[in-house]
Amino acid sequence: MKYTPEQVIQLINEHHSVKLELESLYISVIIAAESLTNERAKEYMLHGAARRINLLRYCLSNVFRLFPPATKTPITQDILFDTQINLQAFVINLYGLFENLAWSFVLRHGLEHGNLGVRSIFVASRICLCICYAYRACQGLNISTPVSSKSATFRVTTVMP
Repeated sequence: MKYTPEQVIQLINEHHSVKLELESLYISVIIAAESLTNERAKEYMLHGAARRINLLRYCLSNVFRLFPPATKTPITQDILFDTQINLQAFVINLYGLFENLAWSFVLRHGLEHGNLGVRSIFVASRICLCICYAYRACQGLNISTPVSSKSATFRVTTVMP
């Protein structure tokens, strides 16, 4: 897909902004983790969420390095595969980030042994996802939800007895 010069500039600027946001988020996660008293919750924040945030930043930079928005000629198959690997790693680590944040939340609040049990991770990860979308929406960015609220509600009600 060929981008207009304005779109290329916008993508490059957004890439820079997202990298800065990820750096800020990384620092915030480390600061938040240091205040946790539950060691497992702290581990999920430091060795889970913080690590994944760095991987997200690294994968995003790799995609822009391998396949810059201003590319006008087809890329080689090797570069295409490396780009695909980085995009897939980005998506998997984004999912894992929400899971790590959810586990940390559940452990911090002692919900792992409560009435919700492990099912609370599903609910907590949905809460983290909703918070992220709300945050981005408040910034005036146009992002789409991968799952409709109706299907998310359906999933929650079918998982829980």
